[in-house]
Amino acid sequence: MDAISSSKDKIVSIDNCFSWNKLDEITGTYDAIIHLAGLAHDTSNQRSEKDYFDVNVGLTEKLLDIGDRLHIKTFICLSSVKAVVDSVANYTLTEDDKSTATHVYGRSKREAESVILNHISSYTKLIYRPVLVYGPNQKGNLGTLESLLHKGIPLPLKSWRNRRSVLYVKNLCSAIHLSLKSQIESGVYFVADDQPVSTAQLLHHIGKGIGSEPRLFSIPAFIIKMLISFPIQSIQHQTNKVYGSLEVSNRKLLSALNIERMPYSTEQGFNETYSAKTTD
Repeated sequence: MDAISSSKDKIVSIDNCFSWNKLDEITGTYDAIIHLAGLAHDTSNQRSEKDYFDVNVGLTEKLLDIGDRLHIKTFICLSSVKAVVDSVANYTLTEDDKSTATHVYGRSKREAESVILNHISSYTKLIYRPVLVYGPNQKGNLGTLESLLHKGIPLPLKSWRNRRSVLYVKNLCSAIHLSLKSQIESGVYFVADDQPVSTAQLLHHIGKGIGSEPRLFSIPAFIIKMLISFPIQSIQHQTNKVYGSLEVSNRKLLSALNIERMPYSTEQGFNETYSAKTTD
């Protein structure tokens, strides 16, 4: 966990690292706690439901209490879009939409959000729900797409136009930084780049960065729709990642931060992601 103090435009993190059992040893004066820790989505299904709730909910409760003790001004928690939906949505999500998440990861994140919102305190409590985050040294789904491009594997995405919100890591950092400088209302906020992209567009962005143009071909739309609705959950989950849509609105956050757009466009984000990578 990092507690932070801010001075004008500078954000200073405390140097010491504290394990869960030693969090109560934190002393001093700090403006904010930024809660980034948690048990991530485990695709191998090795974690129990209790594990998820113990970490994602239990740790959040502990940090809120520490915030009370330290008399902080702001508590920021990174939740997830998966607190609302498992993998796809056929409409643009806003903060007013009720959760339909069924996976234990999303349910534990949603419970942690409720704990924060119901916690009585004098400080500002901000819950940020990021979508798919990209940036230098990215892993996960985007790392998988990059690997496919390196291998030159043809992909049936040429004529399919899904819409997925993504988030450049610098846009996320900027949102957090601005939150610490602004009088922002406590609540839940989606964090995303301004424009959604299709999976085909994502592949073109990645391909441009690594110098490997994607090899795309078309298949009938009804076949893709059939794959997305396939009754076997593991197959459905994988096809949803590639073909499904998951778009969120970032208008509430932009309004709260008093900005018209996020600092970086998606094109800028991917250009910087791969220019940083090629210079490493």
